Amino acid sequence: MKLFFFLLIIFSNTLIFAQDGIVKSYYINKNLRSEISYIAGILDGTSYWYHENGNLKEEKTYSQGKLNGWIRSYSEEGLLIEEFYVEDGIKDGLHKLYYNNGGLKEVRSYELGKLVKIVNIDFDENYIAPITAFKGGIRQESKRSKEQEFICPVEICPEPLGGMQSIYKRLKYPEHAKLYGLQGTVTILASIDTTGKVRSTKVVKGIGLGCDEAAKEAIEETRFYPGKDKGRAVETEVVLYVQFKLDELYTTANINKENVLSRNIEEPLNIDYSQPERSEPKVESQPKIDKTLELSKERKEEDSYKVSSLYKDDYFECSLDKCAMPVEGIKGILNNLVIPKRTIEKNITGIIEVMVTVDDNGYVRNTKVIKGLGSGADEAVEVAILETKFQPGMMNGENIRSDVLIKVPFRIEK
Repeated sequence: MKLFFFLLIIFSNTLIFAQDGIVKSYYINKNLRSEISYIAGILDGTSYWYHENGNLKEEKTYSQGKLNGWIRSYSEEGLLIEEFYVEDGIKDGLHKLYYNNGGLKEVRSYELGKLVKIVNIDFDENYIAPITAFKGGIRQESKRSKEQEFICPVEICPEPLGGMQSIYKRLKYPEHAKLYGLQGTVTILASIDTTGKVRSTKVVKGIGLGCDEAAKEAIEETRFYPGKDKGRAVETEVVLYVQFKLDELYTTANINKENVLSRNIEEPLNIDYSQPERSEPKVESQPKIDKTLELSKERKEEDSYKVSSLYKDDYFECSLDKCAMPVEGIKGILNNLVIPKRTIEKNITGIIEVMVTVDDNGYVRNTKVIKGLGSGADEAVEVAILETKFQPGMMNGENIRSDVLIKVPFRIEK
């Protein structure tokens, strides 16, 4: 009887304390640390972990306590650094690792938990991750910093990926300024293009002793969300305030507080971003605009995988004079193709479309399946392409880094 009551108490406690739904935890600064998904106390669904700056750190999908789905890890800036797929606790497909600049580093091919092949890719120092590469990990796009106001002439101002903290991570406090205890705010006018790159910087108000140059350098090394006007990315200018503030311990230990220089901005900036009024000519009648054509054009511009073809044949499509191609043509890819057993068993056949990035030396830098067949066929084709040597794409007689859409015929020889 005692045993019965003892077991009953344990069972009751299990029911009381079994977690259900999304369980959240937080950092000391009140930023979200994690969102863990439970059903009846068991991990189930997709769970998220975050960096202290608010960006996504890791995401894992569970089913009844087992990993079952995509596992992805991200850097503090929001770039993908690792991704792989797990089915019922077993790795399957491609395990991809990335360099800190977003370039592909290594691809490991798994078939039902067994490591089949590893492909290593050399570091590409010229690679600059496109703005779309940050979309998975960045979770701050809709947030505005309470401490920082951005001034610009468009609807949505450019903002640093990862917030102002990403600039401060790159900011080097000049030793000369430290020696004199200089503190204050440097105001910079930065020009940001439609891809989020900094095109130019100009000091609007400085504090001297090397701080102005340090602020410019930190901003120039930072990637931004581009400014937006009427829903589209535009090149624009933005005013940024970079604060130089000495650590209190450093100030107390090294400098008499009476000697600390403070050069903060007291008067507001007079930057007029208002647009001058234009007198439009009076038009009595206007031609009718086909809205369906406009919508079609917008969709083409938004779709990053559509190719405006200058060159096209049965297998290769690109927007160059000549596409990047395997040295041996499509045969070069097919010769490297290792077909998984389950693909053979299911007799998978068809066309697999892959967007491939090839540098100006003919090395494959990235692959992405646009249209696949599944059952391991897509991953096998990606690995085959990564192992294939290419001739670089050409434009105006010069080799250039480019993307090419490759249509790979996948069939099983009997």
